[in-house]
Amino acid sequence: MAVVRDRLPARGCVVALMAVLGIPVIILLVLMITSHRQEAANARHEKEALRQTAELAEAYEGDLLGEARGGGLDEARVRELARRHHGSLASHTASRRTLTAVVRFKVSYESATLLGASDEFVDNCYSFHVVQGTESGAQWTAVPSEECLRH
Repeated sequence: MAVVRDRLPARGCVVALMAVLGIPVIILLVLMITSHRQEAANARHEKEALRQTAELAEAYEGDLLGEARGGGLDEARVRELARRHHGSLASHTASRRTLTAVVRFKVSYESATLLGASDEFVDNCYSFHVVQGTESGAQWTAVPSEECLRH
């Protein structure tokens, strides 16, 4: 009786075929995992930068209230306080007893991609409203970026 030989490729051909198909799949998986990790790290860095802008605003508020109690809230002094807290004064409106200042705080963080790293910025504005001679403190709120850009 004659032996019927199945038409299977040789073992070497199967290994070569698996390598040709398997290596790109492994490379693709590694790139996808790396990309996912970088996106997660970028999100953490951005969240930290947002937290830092809020901390800068709180510190600015404390100094602003201290100056309000002392009575020295002219525009130059308010601008200097903003600079001291890594901010820039976007607008300033004052009357005899009230002050409204819009201050932009800008914090940088590193953003990484598969092609390299770059510096990104979080740019938040806060509006501070202070009534001099009161102990209630300042009222401050975040200002939308579009409104801040107009100042």
